[in-house]
Amino acid sequence: MNIIEQLEKEFNYDENGGIVWFELRSANRYRLQTQGGRKSRCELYRLDAGGSLSRLTQSKADDSAGCDHVLSLEAGQYQLSLFGGVSGIEKLVI
Repeated sequence: MNIIEQLEKEFNYDENGGIVWFELRSANRYRLQTQGGRKSRCELYRLDAGGSLSRLTQSKADDSAGCDHVLSLEAGQYQLSLFGGVSGIEKLVI
């Protein structure tokens, strides 16, 4: 039986961007979503064993503002890069 924990974290966000690191302990489908109304977009990267980052998502300039991805992810370390939007309190839910 897999027990899935949900991460909800609020933090100060600067429209110039931000980086959030997190680790997944099991492979599963995950939803990464910002809910703070900052309208920030995001890119997800996976950290490989050699220390390199592999891009898993790519936003387009014409994408609607916001970060909302549902992805099948393996256990490991990830970097979520936020950019654009407006300053204020952002909420990240994984």
